Amino acid sequence: MFKRYTPWLLWGFVLWGATQIHHLPWSESHSVCGVWGCGPPLPALISFHAIWLVVLAPLGYFSYQVLSPKQLRQFGIVFMSGGTLGVLGLGAYQFFTWLPSVSEFAKPYFLNRWAFVVITLTDVPVLELTLLGAICYVLGFKSKEATLEEPLADAEIRLVTDAASASDDSRQGATLGKTSSPQST
Repeated sequence: MFKRYTPWLLWGFVLWGATQIHHLPWSESHSVCGVWGCGPPLPALISFHAIWLVVLAPLGYFSYQVLSPKQLRQFGIVFMSGGTLGVLGLGAYQFFTWLPSVSEFAKPYFLNRWAFVVITLTDVPVLELTLLGAICYVLGFKSKEATLEEPLADAEIRLVTDAASASDDSRQGATLGKTSSPQST
C-alpha cells in the first residue's frame, strides 16, 4: 500500500520544497528593476516558477506513460503553441497599453518590458507550459519508438512462422491424403 503512494508523497515533498525556496538566504539587492518596472524579489519569483513546474510535472509524466509517440508530439505541440500564444498575447497587451503610456526615453525598452512581464507572470504558467510542451515533443521522438517496433516485428515473425507452419500442415495433409487414398481402394 505504501509503495502505491510513494510517488505522490515524493511529489508532495518536492512541491513543499518548491514553496520553501523563498526562505533561502538571498541578497536583497537581487531583484528585477529597470525603466520597464520593478518585479518581485528574486527568491519569490523562482519559488513560484518552481511550484508551477512541480504542479505540471505529473501531467507530463502521465502523458509520457499513456500516449503514443505521435500523440505525445501532438500534445507537446498543443502546449508549446498555447505557451507561445500566451507570450505573444502578453507582448501585444504591453504594446497597446504600456508603450503608449511611457515617455520617449522608455520606449526603446519595450522588449525588456515584454520579457519582464513574461518572466514575472506567476498567475498563468506560460513559460512552464511552453517548456512542458517542448519536453513532450522531444520525448515523442525518443520514446517508445524502438519498443513499439520490437513487438510489431515479433508479431510479424509469428505471423510468418504461423503461415509457414500452416502451409507445411496443409502440404502434409495433402501428402497424407494421397497416401491414404490408395489404401482405401
